[in-house]
Amino acid sequence: MKKFIITTVLFAVCLFGLFAAEDYTVYIVPGDGEAREVQADFVTTSIDKALTQVASLENVKKVKIIMSQGTYYLEDGIVFSHKNLSAGVELDIDGSNSILFAGKRVGLDDFSKDSDGRVSFAYSGEFKGLFIDGKKYRQARYPNYDAAIKPYSGFASYKELVRRANQRRWKITEDVFFHALHGGRWGGYHFRIEKRSLTGFRLSGGHQNNRPEHPFSKKYSFVEGVFQELDTPGEFFYDRKGGRVYFFPYEGETPVGSGSYAEIITSDSIFKVVGEKDKPVKNITFKRLSFRGASATFMASMEPLLRSDWMIHRGAALFLENVENIVVDSCVFSELDGNAVFVSRHAKGVEIRSSIIEDVGGSGIAFVGDPKDVRMPLFNYYQRFTSQPDSQPGPLGDNHPVDCLVYDNIITNIGTIEKQSAGVQISMASRIKIKNNSIYYLPRAGINVSEGTWGGHIIEGNDVFDTVLETSDHGAFNSWGRDRFWDPDRAVTDRWVAVDRGLPFADVVEPIIIRNNRFQCDHGWDIDLDDGSSNYEIYNNLSLSGGIKLREGFKRIVTNNIIINNTFHPHVWYKENDSDLFKFNIVFSPYAPIALEGEGKEIDYNFFHNCEIDGQAFESWDRNSISGDAGFVNAREGDYRLKADSPAIALGFKPFDLDGFGVVSEDLRKVAKQPEMPKTEFGSRVVEGKIYSWGGLELKNIETLGEQSAAGLSECAGVLILGGSEHRLLELGLQKNDVILSLGRIETPTVEAFFSALEHYGVVLSRSAKISRNQSTLTVRLRLKVFKNLALPGNHW
Repeated sequence: MKKFIITTVLFAVCLFGLFAAEDYTVYIVPGDGEAREVQADFVTTSIDKALTQVASLENVKKVKIIMSQGTYYLEDGIVFSHKNLSAGVELDIDGSNSILFAGKRVGLDDFSKDSDGRVSFAYSGEFKGLFIDGKKYRQARYPNYDAAIKPYSGFASYKELVRRANQRRWKITEDVFFHALHGGRWGGYHFRIEKRSLTGFRLSGGHQNNRPEHPFSKKYSFVEGVFQELDTPGEFFYDRKGGRVYFFPYEGETPVGSGSYAEIITSDSIFKVVGEKDKPVKNITFKRLSFRGASATFMASMEPLLRSDWMIHRGAALFLENVENIVVDSCVFSELDGNAVFVSRHAKGVEIRSSIIEDVGGSGIAFVGDPKDVRMPLFNYYQRFTSQPDSQPGPLGDNHPVDCLVYDNIITNIGTIEKQSAGVQISMASRIKIKNNSIYYLPRAGINVSEGTWGGHIIEGNDVFDTVLETSDHGAFNSWGRDRFWDPDRAVTDRWVAVDRGLPFADVVEPIIIRNNRFQCDHGWDIDLDDGSSNYEIYNNLSLSGGIKLREGFKRIVTNNIIINNTFHPHVWYKENDSDLFKFNIVFSPYAPIALEGEGKEIDYNFFHNCEIDGQAFESWDRNSISGDAGFVNAREGDYRLKADSPAIALGFKPFDLDGFGVVSEDLRKVAKQPEMPKTEFGSRVVEGKIYSWGGLELKNIETLGEQSAAGLSECAGVLILGGSEHRLLELGLQKNDVILSLGRIETPTVEAFFSALEHYGVVLSRSAKISRNQSTLTVRLRLKVFKNLALPGNHW
């Protein structure tokens, strides 16, 4: 093929012959690029112009766009669609490690500096964020940013923020935002402050969480965008009305002067690849590109992900919708305030590999289908079916991600703003493979599966650790399964499943496989299969800290895992559960069952490392399990390989590779972090709290994260009704597993507090009480006359 020879930035072009070939090369140099000699068929200075040329091509099968290394400023982002792509053409974009910045560059030759060291310059126009001399700045905030503090790198109570706002007379503009954790620490909320007063803030927003029954936390919050708080290096403030940007330079940085520049973020997206449902955009490879600077989207429109806890915005620095065979290879997504990559609706054969995703405000990678593909969809935790659901299996269409791959990526420090986020998020998708990724330093889950629709995912070889650092009641791997069969009242589900055993698998039509991973979560569970999660195969995993939790669900096959310093957590199983299996695992402490009705299929042949076999909820469990020293090579130093003569192997455990976790590329392995291996020699025991027997009832304090999670509580407090005489419960107006939160106006975080409240009110016929039942908060009348002649135990006699 004849080529163009490029020798200057203006690309004087010499044409050697007529073009007629199957392959075509385009070369791009940004406007300030250096002169160099290259070969190409077409040369230009912008991506837009390159795509316009590509769209005009005929008789070309493959186009390669080579970008000269540099920074490309994209004020409005670039859209790849059938308008600027030729049908049937394979497009390969090699960025040569160029930076794609979601905004524009302006010089700082004309700036001012005040006596406090703040620098300012004139600017009017779209403004969503700021970099100075290549370094990112944060909005002026209170409390000040401190990476060592969790959550939010610094927090204050709502009361303290209101006091501060009035003390320093904050000026409220459209850029002042209030961020707070969810009341149960299940993600977070974001609001715009409309007005301040002596008693509080008038807020708008707060639509970002699908469990709004719990308001925002009054303890964990911060405010940003306030000029009066511009007092720390690395902060900025934009005065929209005055047309001026103020910033406080970083300490030790080269002083702002001649040659300094600002980069203004103007867009929340950099690349969008958008096709049509029946005409997807196909065959594009993005390689060696660095995506940087896209703005936050936490106040954008959000949609619920069925009955999960999530609300989500369909947008990202790289947004893919209605596409096939899109490859993202060896790219970097960094210093972004929204999601990094979002794969939306119809998507087949998308691959994201050998890339780094770091310092991201939202999620790392999200795969989210169209809810119109879901049979009988519900969109809120409290929405319920009033009759037996249909059990016709599978999706209604193909408008969802399928057969996609996330391989060999580092995903770290994401969710810096949005706390309901994940390293990889999956919702309404099929057969997503997440393989050999290193995912760490996250506010919530490393990998999250929002519901069963439609399964077939394979999670293998990943290293997921330092998770759930800023939230609660979650796992390094987390899932929900609030599918058609699921109801907040477990008795309802039991009735439906008794009629139709296939109902739990109508949405999760293929098993979800979790194998050969290393998980660690110190603030929840290593693997957390929450409400309704069903049809899982979990094997050959190394659990470093939080254990494995199976809340109510069906057909979870858990075999051949090593659970260090923890155990198996079965919670609130259905009476109709005859399909769960926990076998050939090594645990370090007795099981921690809570409120089980069904006993599963088989819980047996497990090895209890240096701890007793107790805590069994049913006599059928662990008849062939044994305890003793499992025979690790050096557990004291964190080496959990088994010796050849290990009794666990003799029992049936099969050793698996303990070195193949995380990224595999040599360059990525050099920079990927590793978890700190737990060191132990002896197993530990689960210590149960005190049980109070009184008046035919058994009561105990809510004391553990497991009890809190099983009851669906926002905090670890309350009086759990373990059981007792059915007659006595009926008389009182309570049920087994209810949690008493308050009596009258007195909160009851403990049994002692409950007894004190009874003593305070004396002999009355009834008293209102707030209780938690089936994860719902109710107000009931406790018929206290049944306690009329009963003495209070302990100090309350």
